[in-house]
Amino acid sequence: DGVLGQVQTVPDPVESPHRSRICAAIVTYNIGEALHRCVDAIKDQVGHVLVIDNGSDEATRREVNRLNGSNSVTVILNMRNEGVARAFNQAVQWARGRGFEWILTLDHDSEATPDMVDELVRGYEALGQAGIRNVGILAASPFDQNIQQYLYYPPRENGGLPLYDSEVISSGSLIRLRVFDVVGLFNEELFIYFVDVDFCKRLTHAGFGSYICPEAVFLHQEGLKKRHKFLWVDAWYDHYG
Repeated sequence: DGVLGQVQTVPDPVESPHRSRICAAIVTYNIGEALHRCVDAIKDQVGHVLVIDNGSDEATRREVNRLNGSNSVTVILNMRNEGVARAFNQAVQWARGRGFEWILTLDHDSEATPDMVDELVRGYEALGQAGIRNVGILAASPFDQNIQQYLYYPPRENGGLPLYDSEVISSGSLIRLRVFDVVGLFNEELFIYFVDVDFCKRLTHAGFGSYICPEAVFLHQEGLKKRHKFLWVDAWYDHYG
């Protein structure tokens, strides 16, 4: 049934999240005006939005700076690309210092659907009612706009409990901040690739479960595939800035 061992360092039962206690963290890098789609889609669903810019080009910095006047958005400007893990760790520390209890991690090309956070909250409540208290991550379901497919599970007509999955991607993941006290922060040595995989494995080792709520949907764009020809072989690989 996907239920792992109980973790005694996290209060039992685990209190369900509330919008006002969730800080959404968006890591940006050379995204330009497209940043606003991500921010606009999530800012009314959470208590606050934190944008961490990783040393972007002038065009993106200009768009990031436009957010500074908003009461619902705070900006952290890194002088260079510190990597996804470092940026998320900055967000965890910032959110802790402002009294938030939950963090929602997002990529800059992720666009939440209008009910995404409400569905995640309902998912946490459903898990608690089912006696599942050791939730490390509850992730939304990404719909890849490049290939027009759900990367994990499509929404279910009649809903249901979130589904256990050993690994989920970092974008669209809702994490209680106290979980980091047990498993530690994201691994900054990994920079971009496998940051989420490593974190999920450490969650499992600590007795937490990773879950996906198929009814909580966000629009996502995986790194665009680039073609490289070597001798007689065509190879395709993920390409990120």
